[in-house]
Amino acid sequence: MTDAELLSLGLGAAAALLAAGLVIVGLGVLLQLDRVVGRRVALAVVPLMALGMAASSLLSGRDLRLARYNLQGLSGGGGEGGINLLRLLTLVLVGACAATLIARAFAWRRAGPQAPGWTGDRPHAPGRVLLLAFLLYFGCAAWLNAWFGSVPTWSHHSLYVPLAFAAVFAWREQPIRPLLVAAKWSLLAVMLLSLLAAVLQPKLALQPDYRGWIPGLRLRLWGVGSNPNSIGPLGLVLLLLELMAPSRQRGIRLLAFGLGAAVLLLAQSKTAWAAALLIAPLLLWHRLGRAPQGGTRIGFVLGGIAAALLALLVLAWLDPGRVWDRLAAGQAGADLATLSGRWRIWQAALQVWHDNPVFGYGPAAWGPAHRAALGLPYAFSAHNQFLQSLSSAGALGLLSLLVYQGLLLGCCWRAAAATRGLSLAWWLMVMLRCLTEAPFSSVTLFNGDMLTQLLLFRIALLGARPGPVPAPRHLAMQGAWAR
Repeated sequence: MTDAELLSLGLGAAAALLAAGLVIVGLGVLLQLDRVVGRRVALAVVPLMALGMAASSLLSGRDLRLARYNLQGLSGGGGEGGINLLRLLTLVLVGACAATLIARAFAWRRAGPQAPGWTGDRPHAPGRVLLLAFLLYFGCAAWLNAWFGSVPTWSHHSLYVPLAFAAVFAWREQPIRPLLVAAKWSLLAVMLLSLLAAVLQPKLALQPDYRGWIPGLRLRLWGVGSNPNSIGPLGLVLLLLELMAPSRQRGIRLLAFGLGAAVLLLAQSKTAWAAALLIAPLLLWHRLGRAPQGGTRIGFVLGGIAAALLALLVLAWLDPGRVWDRLAAGQAGADLATLSGRWRIWQAALQVWHDNPVFGYGPAAWGPAHRAALGLPYAFSAHNQFLQSLSSAGALGLLSLLVYQGLLLGCCWRAAAATRGLSLAWWLMVMLRCLTEAPFSSVTLFNGDMLTQLLLFRIALLGARPGPVPAPRHLAMQGAWAR
């Protein structure tokens, strides 16, 4: 063996020993970190996601005065400084999630049969099937198609989202209310910042010359979200969070409801409006119409019949024909007639799926190159979650999505009584958005849709336990606003 080979072998052995020492020290640090701040990691996930989303928009340098002419030209990142900040936030968020997962795994193994969730020789983890279903969906939608799609494309960003979900899952035994409160305050800050940006930096937060459904309002709020269809639903999420974890001070309640409603209205997201209208009767039934022993109170049924008759009388007095003619002549009629131009996009999505029925196009579906090839420069998604999954991840993506959504529905249904209908309302809101948007498709953590999905996942875990779901004390409704 030559001197060079001996030197190389010695350096390799030294590097291996150093790496092993660093791993041992790192694991010790992680275990200590878990004891000190482990429970707070899950609480920090949503605020960090909201901060990243707001920072990405504020540093984007976008000018919405050009949105009407060059929507795809709106940039993100805002130069090297903005990119570095987002990288730092990503490093903090992903590192904290990975640290708590490793530390929790070692702590659980060390505790043995005394660890929570241990039954006999095997651990029992309520909600584990739901987590596995999410990982199956995400694996088909971001990993398998990255290798076997029509245009294979791999990105390390696809590893981040499962880490955040797994970290929240790891602390599922902790009360959910602190997480909901942290999320509520985060979104309250985002809504306030969005409205302030609309006043102080209108070119960044307000799209001018927008023809919406509100007469006389020619503006559309983007706020500090990535787009109006992202920030608008977050306004509705804030309303649901305030109902689920009501504030003790009436002023804060009014502020939360006011900011959420204002952003929901000004963003002019029609799907979010439809979701709000549909979940309102569901929440009213759980709060006013549901009898303690089950069933429906007769007074609620009579009130519903009276409201329906009143609505029919109003429609008859307004003359439905004239109302429809006025709607058809305006922007609302144009949008309804063409479903906001989505028919052509849906047809293109089906054609993309036909080209690779099993794995789809790949994660780059509906990216700049794909849109250019399709001749649809403004089709940033398939504008339907099922067609989005079908086109980007093929039949595997669609089937895994249906399995995950089915399990979500089952868990939210079981938790409906304990959450007074809010779990089902949350699922229904997301499902309605799936009809015209693609809220399950993001692979970035700094996104309003992914933030909503993470909260839905945690709420669904309430109904993932076997047996009846008790009304947890940490979700006890307080005050007149919750009655």
